[in-house]
Amino acid sequence: MDFSNLDWGNVPSWIAAIFAVPAVAVAAFQVHQAAKQNRMAAEQQEDSLRPVVIATIEPVPEVFQFMNFHIRNVGLGPAYGIKLDFIEKPDLSGYGVERPFWEASFAKNGISVLGPGQDLKTTADFAIDRAKDKTLVNYGVVRISYSSVTGKSFTDEFVLDMGSLEGATRISIGTVHDLNKNLAEIRKILQKRPE
Repeated sequence: MDFSNLDWGNVPSWIAAIFAVPAVAVAAFQVHQAAKQNRMAAEQQEDSLRPVVIATIEPVPEVFQFMNFHIRNVGLGPAYGIKLDFIEKPDLSGYGVERPFWEASFAKNGISVLGPGQDLKTTADFAIDRAKDKTLVNYGVVRISYSSVTGKSFTDEFVLDMGSLEGATRISIGTVHDLNKNLAEIRKILQKRPE
C-alpha cells in the first residue's frame, strides 16, 4: 500500500491501513512459532533415537552364583566410541575369575559401537564367596562416555553394587531334561516296589 498517494479522506483506505499492520505482525509471529516448533520437533526426534548405555552387575542366568558385568545399550540409536573409566573398583573374592572385569579388553580399550539392545558382558565375581567375606568392598563406580550418530556426546556414571544379590533366593524352573531325570528316578523307585 502506497501511503504517499493515500486519499486521507477515503475511510476504507484508512481501515485497510489499520488492519494491515496487525495482520503483518500476526503473520510474522506465526512464522516465528512455526520455526520454533520445527526446532523442537527435530530435537525430540534426535532425543528419541539417542543411545543410552548403562552398566550393571547381574547374576548369570544359568549359574546364579556367578555375577556378570554388563554394558548394554538400552536406547533406540547406536552408541559410538564407548569409553569406560572405573573411578572406584570393588573388591573381588578371587574365586573363578581369571582377571578383574575392568581389565577385560572392551573395558580397557573401549567399544567402537553398540547397537540398540546389544550388550557385552564378562564374569565379575562369585556371589557365595562374596557373602562369606564381609571385608570386601561391594561398591564400584564406572563412568561411561559415548556419542550418538549425530556426534552428540553423553557421559553417565553408574554404581556397581556387588552386594546387591546377597541374601537373594532363586526359583529354578525345571526343563524337559529335569523332568526326564525325575521320571527315571520315579521308575527306579517303582521297580523296587513289590507287586
